[in-house]
Amino acid sequence: MKRRALLATVLLVWSGTAGAAEVPGRTADERAINGASLKLNMLTSPFHTKALEREIPIFEKATGIGLGDLIEVGILQIQAKAMAEAVAKSGSFDFWVGDPISLPDTAEAGLARPIDEFAARGLPDVDDVVGGFAEQGRYKGKTYGLFADGDNFILVLRKDWLEKPDERQKFHAKYGWGPGCPDTYEQWAQLAEFFTRDFDGDGVPDFYGAMAYRARSWGWRWWLQRFYAKGGMPFDDAMRPLVVGKEGVEALRDYIALTRYMPKDILGWATPQAYPFYAAGHAFSIMTYPSIALAAEHPEKSTVRGKNAYCLVPGYIVSGKLVRRSIQGFGNIFYVSSYGKHAEAAYWLIQWLTSKEVSARLVTYTDSVFDPFMKSHRSDPRVIRSRTKEMVETHLRNAQVSPPLILLQGAVEYDDALDLNIQEALLGRISAEEALNRTATAWERITDQVGRTAQIEAWKALRRAFPTKNVPD
Repeated sequence: MKRRALLATVLLVWSGTAGAAEVPGRTADERAINGASLKLNMLTSPFHTKALEREIPIFEKATGIGLGDLIEVGILQIQAKAMAEAVAKSGSFDFWVGDPISLPDTAEAGLARPIDEFAARGLPDVDDVVGGFAEQGRYKGKTYGLFADGDNFILVLRKDWLEKPDERQKFHAKYGWGPGCPDTYEQWAQLAEFFTRDFDGDGVPDFYGAMAYRARSWGWRWWLQRFYAKGGMPFDDAMRPLVVGKEGVEALRDYIALTRYMPKDILGWATPQAYPFYAAGHAFSIMTYPSIALAAEHPEKSTVRGKNAYCLVPGYIVSGKLVRRSIQGFGNIFYVSSYGKHAEAAYWLIQWLTSKEVSARLVTYTDSVFDPFMKSHRSDPRVIRSRTKEMVETHLRNAQVSPPLILLQGAVEYDDALDLNIQEALLGRISAEEALNRTATAWERITDQVGRTAQIEAWKALRRAFPTKNVPD
């Protein structure tokens, strides 16, 4: 009965927008079945396709609502493609998988459809979402998307190297503490220095002490996390940039310094290159998205399975206290398009995909990049089996100190200006101070273009999403 009621609702929504095209089928009964099977078009990146294509047919079998056209673009091109639809209003897709960064712009452009009316009836599992994440699908008091991916950073170390008695003795003699999960970025740098090894003596490391993203369009996130741990904030109450001060400069210098212990190609790497490199056993540590566990613990493809320690992100000592911050470095949200033909059907599908049960399956596939984001994931045996209990516990503890990215209208422009100047400093073309001064100048221009008064109000609301804890419980 539930399926019939849902399908009846869907057909009512569908009937006014489906057009006059004939339903395919050789016989009347085939055409009736095909006519009741509603196809939704989805915009996503190839990173998400495989996991979603496993799950959506299950929903289709139960409801008649399935996947039609699949529009795939690169993960960093999702927002541009979405914003093009905001102009075209073509209805080419019904829902899409996008990051929180895109929400302010797509909402202001009228593309992202508020879903509060559907959620009031459907009661999605938002109460199970770890604190702070669900709010990233909200903007100016309205819900525009359902959160699906806890992408706050985690630090992974090679546990087998840490447990070697001779290595521990040498490390302690040099640095004065026993090697393990670091409390501070200084300690992580010490670990990176110590465990970088040139086994064949040719002057080029064969085993690297650290990995983190430094590529164009990606690396700025790793600086921003350090900046937050220094106690920094991007803007003051009047939206004047605060990145130029001591906190920002010190964080950028540290960010650049750690790169000496990373692979020489790291400036061109993102997830497709970094994960296999670490899983092949070529590095001692990596700070990245929590989906690294799926690669590191892969039963066939990883050489380091069972050899990893999952750590809280390090921090800085600020006013005598340790402050850790694990930035929500990407994250994915399911959005419903205002211009799609089947908004309500799309909503029911995304509620299903973000439910406790289905989300637990999505985060376990070895080729998935969806990461745990629900309290129930902590005890789900499928999630634990795919990632290890230590990883899941540590990841969700990191989430307690997870600040958002710069989720304001014009976010892509703010981020790109920051990233461009960080890259210039990383390449040695300008100083850390100059990089952040240029960033501040660009940010002021972007704020004035968008409208300072509106941005001040949006920033005031966003600040409430920042963690108040210095360290996780």
